[in-house]
Amino acid sequence: MTVLAARAAPAVSDVVAERQRHLGRERTLKAIAALMGLSSIAGLLSGVVTLVLYFAGSFEFEEYALPTFVYGQVLSAVMLWGSWRLWRLDRWGRLAIGLWAASLTLTSLTVVWTVVGTARGAAAVAPTENESLAAFVGNLILTMAIGFGLLAAYLWWLTFARKTRRVVSPQYQAEVIAETPQISNRLATTTIVALVILAVFTLFSVVAPVFGVFKPAA
Repeated sequence: MTVLAARAAPAVSDVVAERQRHLGRERTLKAIAALMGLSSIAGLLSGVVTLVLYFAGSFEFEEYALPTFVYGQVLSAVMLWGSWRLWRLDRWGRLAIGLWAASLTLTSLTVVWTVVGTARGAAAVAPTENESLAAFVGNLILTMAIGFGLLAAYLWWLTFARKTRRVVSPQYQAEVIAETPQISNRLATTTIVALVILAVFTLFSVVAPVFGVFKPAA
């Protein structure tokens, strides 16, 4: 019995290695939470600056820019709250990661559309095209809301319906930490795809007018 028990017990080195992996994954999640928090604060501060400039009369919102601005500020506020929850490694942190990852791609596409529209020049955009652009952005935001709703419903089911635990419990923290590699990989992939899309279309919007494509009207 003693020999079998000795064989069944994990080696001290294995326990230490697992503990190191656990701490490394916890640091990774907290680094993601910190990044989310900083980007959210930056988004909220940029919104404050935008409003100050708007009320100072420096510019006016285009009809398609106001919904995007409101969406960005609401998302930044939600992500700031989510980053704190993720830092605590509770159940809402997982939901915040899903929303943030999805918003990266959707926001980049919204920015791309705005950048391309700016590159064409406001003087070159007819009123009917303005209406089409406003309708497009409105539909895009509606799609975001539906997508976030479905994602939230799925994550709610995954988190609450299948696991009834306290808000912050060691068992749930251990489970979230165990999923860190998958979370990190998905988040990194989504971030890279969003940045590539944003970079390509931004470069196109800058270079295209030089060659007469989408050239603003004089």
